[in-house]
Amino acid sequence: MHLTHNKGSDNIADIGYEELAAHLLGVDIDDETVYDNLEDMFYDKYEIDLDQFETIARELMNCIQFGTSLFDDKKIIVGFGTWEEGLATMFVKKDKHA
Repeated sequence: MHLTHNKGSDNIADIGYEELAAHLLGVDIDDETVYDNLEDMFYDKYEIDLDQFETIARELMNCIQFGTSLFDDKKIIVGFGTWEEGLATMFVKKDKHA
């Protein structure tokens, strides 16, 4: 498996955590009622506030690994893992075909 290491990004603050939270809830962030109640809606479902969610999401960003299989270059592997000395250890992965 050939993986690309995610070394983080200076642009991580550009990630729309409120938009991501709305996506996870299956709601439209552009709806004013949703926007005004997003924090409560998110807490009701996940029992964490949006600040905690942002902290967790930032930490997970550094664990994202992706690449293609050495045996099937159309097989894309995406998941959470660690990167050490050119080798990735995947904790959670999902295989897809391009």
